[in-house]
Amino acid sequence: MKILTKDGTEKWIACAVSQLDGNLDVDGKKFEVIIGIEITNYKYAESELYEALEQAKQLSEFRAHFVSIICHQFRTPLNVVYFSNSLIQRHIHQWTGDKIRPFLEHIQIAVEQINQILDDVLSLVKTESAKINVDQKPISLLQFCEELLAKRLLKDSHNSINFYSRGDCSTAWIDKKFLDMILTNLLDNAIKYSPIDSTVDLILDCEEGKVVFQIRDQGIGITEEDQKRLFEPFYRGSNIDNIPGTGLGLSIVKTLVDLHHGEVTWVTKVGVGTTFTVMLPSVPYSEV
Repeated sequence: MKILTKDGTEKWIACAVSQLDGNLDVDGKKFEVIIGIEITNYKYAESELYEALEQAKQLSEFRAHFVSIICHQFRTPLNVVYFSNSLIQRHIHQWTGDKIRPFLEHIQIAVEQINQILDDVLSLVKTESAKINVDQKPISLLQFCEELLAKRLLKDSHNSINFYSRGDCSTAWIDKKFLDMILTNLLDNAIKYSPIDSTVDLILDCEEGKVVFQIRDQGIGITEEDQKRLFEPFYRGSNIDNIPGTGLGLSIVKTLVDLHHGEVTWVTKVGVGTTFTVMLPSVPYSEV
């Protein structure tokens, strides 16, 4: 049993009750002896062992889930590469360049998907193991966003991105590589889960001591049940249908924002769209 001592400390006691043998009695009632042994340290050790076993079980389940997800994610683009390559080899002497070109494009897209999976996994491993250090340096946020959107234009996308800025965004102390990964993942998701030819908004709001980014889409939205596991690695929404992805993007975003002492929030409605808001400090930590 657990008892509380006078000084407020919790103690565990193991008790045993036995009846004394012999003719000893009081008013015809036999003597009973209660023996108590303190087992507080044992109980704590038992609790720690149980927690360790639970963690080991969860880790084992996570690894199994990890392998299953990665194998599934790799299988689709690899099948595309294999199928396209087989057709090209079979008809290389009959087909013209125009006939072969679409299959080469399929291979190129599949290879890019494989690279994206590898990049996501590597980013997750680095962030979860805390091997990435925040390197705050002064950058021009307007220039950064313009360069980021210029890179987006190089990708084959049917969705346009509108960029708006408010406040003085000339200089902010932010880790550039962190910010690139955060915004790239959020923009990729916004485009991926939005209808073709719809518009995504990137809003930059510079305030005193902090900077706020908003990524607003007109996509499928996130169900209330899925929001409970929004940043869980490898978890994907129940309404994504056959849209490809690893389920790592938002987990990476949340980890990077936390490492930068920031905050990420969202507002969403199924069938209407989602807005993610990321707040990051824009001054050195010593001034926060």
